Amino acid sequence: MEKILSWSEGYVDEIEYTQNYHRDMSPVVLNFALLNRMFHGRPEGELRYLELGFGQGISFNIHAAATDGLFWGADFHPGQAANARELARASGANAVVLEESFAELAARPDLPEFDVIVLHGIWSWISEPNRKIIVDIARRKLAPGGLFFMSYNTLPAWAPLLPLQKLLKLHTDLTDKAGTGMHARIDSAMAFAKSLRESGARYLLTQPGIAQWLDVMEQQDKNYFAHEYLNADWHPMSFAEAAQELGEAKLSFAASTEFSDHLDSLNLDPAGQTLLAQITHPILREATRDLCVNRQFRRDVWVKGPRPMSKVQRANQLRQMHFALTVPTDAVSLTKKGQITEFTLQAETGQSVIEALTADDYAPKSIAELIDRTNGLDLQSLMDALTVITSNNHGGPAQSVEQARACKKKTDSLNDRLIERAAFGVSPIFLASPVLGAGVIMPGFEPLFVRAIKEGRTTHEAMAEEAWRSLVARGECLAKDGQPISSKEESLVALTENAAAFTHTRLPILKALMVV
Repeated sequence: MEKILSWSEGYVDEIEYTQNYHRDMSPVVLNFALLNRMFHGRPEGELRYLELGFGQGISFNIHAAATDGLFWGADFHPGQAANARELARASGANAVVLEESFAELAARPDLPEFDVIVLHGIWSWISEPNRKIIVDIARRKLAPGGLFFMSYNTLPAWAPLLPLQKLLKLHTDLTDKAGTGMHARIDSAMAFAKSLRESGARYLLTQPGIAQWLDVMEQQDKNYFAHEYLNADWHPMSFAEAAQELGEAKLSFAASTEFSDHLDSLNLDPAGQTLLAQITHPILREATRDLCVNRQFRRDVWVKGPRPMSKVQRANQLRQMHFALTVPTDAVSLTKKGQITEFTLQAETGQSVIEALTADDYAPKSIAELIDRTNGLDLQSLMDALTVITSNNHGGPAQSVEQARACKKKTDSLNDRLIERAAFGVSPIFLASPVLGAGVIMPGFEPLFVRAIKEGRTTHEAMAEEAWRSLVARGECLAKDGQPISSKEESLVALTENAAAFTHTRLPILKALMVV
């Protein structure tokens, strides 16, 4: 008898994917990555954007609200599609949110042509037929010069884990009992894996990294664990294999949004740098790089017809680009650590760049303005500094003031809904910045303080009171020295101190990013 798969086609559908955000898929970040590698960005004109497999729709909706354009998104999971539609309605973005499989999406007669197509992670978790459908969509519906972003598990770093993943999947399948939830089955599978390690299994002994993997897996969110390891299809793929499949859609590799890759000295010793410099073919060079750094995950930007630019063209476009910090001045790191060494900006150079970015209450600056404010710092030194800052997620490329203002109403509406969720305990929380065209993480009590400010409670005491009410509604309490704080009075003192620190350090940045 032919095996009948459910609508999920073997993909985990029992529990939903995590509520997370991925900056790499921002159109602004994608263009910055290409410009850094001397390629032209997406075609000019109104942005037409498609996200495949958007999960909970957090990234999709932040980008649709923070960037001007037409946004389409598809995900087969009805619960996730409902969540994404709710957020799209809240922002009022020009968004089409579909509960459809890739095959259903590909068959739509009204599917337009897109300038940008993105997908995060799912390439590793789907079947070969579904990968072929994605390639077909890119072949038929990605405009000439269009961008295709894909992040995926890659070899060689995942290779040692392949047998363990298959065993964990087998365990969850064969020990599945009626009424047993996914979380319980994951706990059982991990207990089994640890007992395997303790039994002296030779494979685990000959692969010393597996022990560290097990420790990491045990701490991972169970919803993430299920979607990462327990799908019927799990295919970490070498860069060369991915390039071969995407080549059917006329896609060529152009850049990475892993910005540490833009500084070769971080992950390659001098001999490795020399080796790569001698390789002229981009596919062979990237495949070799992955072996040199033992790559686990790739974040790649592909282009349908990449257009290299001259140094003069790149310099002219860079001078018009804007940049902004996302953390307070004293939190900006001038160092980026890699696998081989660390790249540290010269103190004088780094400090002058940070001072320029901090000036005028953190207002975003064009590269031309930053050069002027740093006493004529040369363009490459400035770009090295901005690459380090971006790689550390302490800042990033920004849109023009006009572009940001055009999106402010949408981001305000979306952020109101995201903050409302935060008040009821949904975390982690990210808010949309029309300046960045991307999201900003809001840790701790920050969403609650922003909510208070939006409601006119601007004193530290009033902000603390608002945060306290939300914590009580969620059944949570503060802690001090590892012990819960039971009294309201003591809690308000602690929250007032937090509100004062937030107002002094974070609020100016959030205002500059037009989040508040």
